[in-house]
Amino acid sequence: MNCQHCDFELSGTICDRCGVYNEISDHETKPIENHKDDGPSFLEKAANFSKSLVSHASTGFANVSDPIEKERLRVCLDCEKYNKEKQSCNECGCYMPAKVKWLSSQCPLKKWPQHDISSIPKRCEECDKKKT
Repeated sequence: MNCQHCDFELSGTICDRCGVYNEISDHETKPIENHKDDGPSFLEKAANFSKSLVSHASTGFANVSDPIEKERLRVCLDCEKYNKEKQSCNECGCYMPAKVKWLSSQCPLKKWPQHDISSIPKRCEECDKKKT
């Protein structure tokens, strides 16, 4: 049986290619009613989040200042890929109120200004231990 959304061969009820749930009964495959393209599949979202989290950890979990956070979110709100209902990006699948805060985050469409993260201290200022 094939996915009704992308026609990929199904190995279960969730399509491995697009992440859409397909209701399977007897010998037919049916898509969920009112499905719309919401961006990357669940697996792509998980991979994107994992990469972002590793990058965020490499900066010692540094965040941007409030004005930069607000500017990033303003850019997202004006973007055609922003899903206002889910507060997420249909390009990368990220939850934007969190992503805009992380210094290491980047817009997948390159709409945010870039920030130099090389100036982030590699050692904790309080205990002088190396940040990993």
